[in-house]
Amino acid sequence: MRKLGLELVKFEKSDFPRLISWIPDARFLLQWTGPGYSFPLDEKQLADNQWEADSHPPRRYLFKAIAAPEGEVVGHIELVLHRDDPEKGRLARVLIGPTAQRGRGYGSEMVRQIVTFGFGELKLKAIDLAVFAFNQRAIACYKKNGFHLVETMQDACQFEEETWSGYRMEMTREKWVRELSGK
Repeated sequence: MRKLGLELVKFEKSDFPRLISWIPDARFLLQWTGPGYSFPLDEKQLADNQWEADSHPPRRYLFKAIAAPEGEVVGHIELVLHRDDPEKGRLARVLIGPTAQRGRGYGSEMVRQIVTFGFGELKLKAIDLAVFAFNQRAIACYKKNGFHLVETMQDACQFEEETWSGYRMEMTREKWVRELSGK
């Protein structure tokens, strides 16, 4: 998948070290993945998820984002099929890794492309996501790309002495076709 100088390419085991290097501490890891991984992130934890992407048919689609023309890998994004309803997907683990690459619109473009993949190629009926309430930059990115708030999750997660609330956001295929598929 390619658009506006950014290409989503299948994430492979050879990409594990780069992704691990982008995770500086436990708080950052929890913000990025929720409770799915533990710090320090390692190749075994990533491999435990990779099998879902390598299965046939895949239940999890993992991508790295490559910026053109320099070919630098700048991000990671996942689309996971819901266990109870494979016609619904969950946008997960969206990350622009190199700090210098943040704020350039890559995150928004990654989200736009993976939503197009989910609705266009996988024919999903809906895509949702979970985001912590303090992550205002991510929330703005998701809203810009057509997601809307459907649920507030009070006290969703605990980190040390902090309690984090979150939101579940969603977009339907109908909304994407009506408003966003031509962008």
